[in-house]
Amino acid sequence: MIHLPALFFAMIWIWSDLIGVLLSVISTYFYFGWEGAPMLVPKIFGIAMLSFSGPLAYRLLLYKLAPEKLARYLTLALFSTYVALATNRQSDFFAWGTVFGVWLGGIAIMSCLRSLKSFSVGLLPLFTLQIAFFFYLSTRISLGGLPLLLTPPQSLSTVTWAVMGVLVLAGMLLPQRLSLLKIPQTAQASHLDPASQDLSAQKPLPALGLVFGLLMGLSVGLIQNLHIWSANTAQAPAAVYFLSLSLGALIAGLLLQRTLNSETASVRLLIIGGTLGIGLGLYTLLNLDYSLSVGLLAHGLACLGLSIFWGLFLVRFARYQKQSLHFPWVSLQLGLIGLLLILAIFLLESNPNGFWIALAVSAVILYWQEQMRPESVLNTSATRRIWIYACALFALMGGVTLIRPIPGPAAHAHNGQGLKVMSSNIRYGWTDDYRFEPMDHLRYLRDLSPDLMGLQEVNKGHTSGAYSDLFLLYQRAIPGQWFYGDANYGFGNALFSRLAIDQVETRTYQAKDILRRSCLVASAIVNQRPVKIFVTHFSHLPDPNPVRQAQVQELLGWLSAEQTPWILLGDFNATPDSLELAAIEKLAHPALGADNPQYQDLSYPSVKPDRRIDYIFFSPDFEIKDMKVLENGPTSDHRPVWAEINLPALLTEKN
Repeated sequence: MIHLPALFFAMIWIWSDLIGVLLSVISTYFYFGWEGAPMLVPKIFGIAMLSFSGPLAYRLLLYKLAPEKLARYLTLALFSTYVALATNRQSDFFAWGTVFGVWLGGIAIMSCLRSLKSFSVGLLPLFTLQIAFFFYLSTRISLGGLPLLLTPPQSLSTVTWAVMGVLVLAGMLLPQRLSLLKIPQTAQASHLDPASQDLSAQKPLPALGLVFGLLMGLSVGLIQNLHIWSANTAQAPAAVYFLSLSLGALIAGLLLQRTLNSETASVRLLIIGGTLGIGLGLYTLLNLDYSLSVGLLAHGLACLGLSIFWGLFLVRFARYQKQSLHFPWVSLQLGLIGLLLILAIFLLESNPNGFWIALAVSAVILYWQEQMRPESVLNTSATRRIWIYACALFALMGGVTLIRPIPGPAAHAHNGQGLKVMSSNIRYGWTDDYRFEPMDHLRYLRDLSPDLMGLQEVNKGHTSGAYSDLFLLYQRAIPGQWFYGDANYGFGNALFSRLAIDQVETRTYQAKDILRRSCLVASAIVNQRPVKIFVTHFSHLPDPNPVRQAQVQELLGWLSAEQTPWILLGDFNATPDSLELAAIEKLAHPALGADNPQYQDLSYPSVKPDRRIDYIFFSPDFEIKDMKVLENGPTSDHRPVWAEINLPALLTEKN
C-alpha cells in the first residue's frame, strides 16, 4: 500500500461523511418515513447491518483480487457515488444511495487494511489516517459546518471538491510502487523484513480487528466531532477545537515514535495513559457543562489517547498481516457491527454508554496484544517532520478563529411597536418530503426578517443531522445575534435576535425520555423595558405523556417567578386541547386562551398539516397586532408560527 496514501485520504474522507449521513437517513427517512409499517425495527436493523457488511462482502466477493489494484477502482466507484448523491437529493435515491455508499466504503477500507503490511514505515498509516480526518473536519468547518456531501460542487466547495478529485486521480494514476520516503536499504533489511526477525514469541491476535470499528465509532461519533464539543461553548467557533486536536495528536505521534521500539512495559503504560485521556475527555463531554478552557483541555486529552490507540492498532495490525495469510474479516465485521450499535444506541436512546464499552474493549485488546514482543518500527526524522507539519497546519486553522470571530451587526434598541416574533422547528436539516436539504428552510426564514426567532431541533454535531452544525450555518447566513442552548449532545434550541441581549442561560429539564430537552432563556430590552425570552421544545411521545407534563410544570415555575414581560417560543408537541397547553394559557395573554381563533391554523406536518403543536405565547403586558401560521412548503416538517406584537412603555407618575 505504499502507493495508496492519496486513496486512503479520499476513502476516510468520504466514508466518514457517509456514515454520518446514513445515521440521519435511518432516523428520519426510514424511521419516520416508514412509520406504521410492519416489522419496522427489524427492517431498519437489517438495512443498517447490510450497510456495514463490508468485511463479509470483501471476503466473499473480492478477496482473491490484488488489494492494491482493487483499492483504486473501489475508490473511484465510491467517489462517483459521492458526486451523484451531492447532485441528486431526491429522497429515495438519496437514502438508498447512502446505504450503498457506506457499504461500498466499507469494502474499500478492507482493501486498504489488507495492504497495511506494504507500508515501508510503520507509522505512515497513522499519519495518513489522522491527516485524512483533519482534511475531512476542515471541510466541514469551512463549509459552515455541513458535511461536504450536502453542498453541491459550486461556490465555496469548489476548492474542496478539486482537492478530493486530485487525491482520487493521484491514487488512480501514480505508479504502483511509488514510495513516500527514501529509506536506506540497510535500514529496510534490519527493521522491516519479517524474515530477519525472531517471530517465534509472537502469536497473532485475530481479535485485533475488533478495534478498528470501535475506534471509528469513537472518532466520527464523539472525539473528532468538533461541532459536538462546541455545543457547550457555542459562542466560540467550532474550529477553535483544532488547537486541542492538533496538540493531542502531535504529542501522541511523538510518544509513539519513542515508545514502539521500547520494552513492552513502556507500551502498556502508553495504553493506560491513552485510556485515561479518552476517559477524561468522554466524561467531560457527556457529563459536564464545561467552559472553553476546560473543553479544550479535555478534548486535547481525548485526542491524545485516541491517536495513541490508532497508532498501536495500525502498526500491530500491519504486523499481524505480515505474519499471517489469514485476513481477520470476522473480527473486522464484528468491529463494524460494534460501531453501528454504539452509534445507533446514542442516536435512538441518547445513551452514551456504548462509547465507554468501545473504549474498554479497545484498551483490553491492545493491552493483551502487548503480551507479545513488539515489532521494531523504523524511527525516521522524515515521518516526524510530516507529522509536525500536519499538526501545525491545523493548529494554525484553530488559531485563526481566535482572531477572526464570526461577524455580526450590533443589536439595536426597539421601540416596542411592531415587534416581529417567530418560532420554527428546523428538523436538523431534513425536509418534510425526506430530503436532507437544510439550505431551503434557511433561505425561507432569512427572507422573513424577524426581530426575534426561536428555533428547535437545531443540530450541532448530533448524529440525527449527520454531525452537521446547523447553528453555525444559520449564524453565518443570517446577520444578527445568535445563541445556542444544548439539550442532547449537540441537539438543542437556538435564538436569533436583532435586539440587545444582555444575559443568556440554558435550563435543562429534569424530566426526560429518549431525548433530553432544554429551554434557552434570554434577557432583552424592548421599549426600555426588560423582557425575558424562552425558547423550548417538549417531549414528542404521544399522549398521555407524563414526561411532557413534568417539563411543562418546570416551565410554569420559571414563568410564574418572572416579574417582567415574557415571550415563549417553541415546539410543544401538544395540541390546543391538551392539559399542558391549558396550564400555560392561564399565565399567558388572555387572548391566547382556549378560544383563540389562531388555533385553527395547523402547523404539523408542513405539507398536509393535521394538528397544531407549535406556538408563541406571551405575557399580558403585550398587545397583539397579528398572529398566524406561515406556509413554507416542504422545507421542514413544521410550519413556522409568526406574531407581531407591541409592548407599551411604562407610564411614569407625575410629581
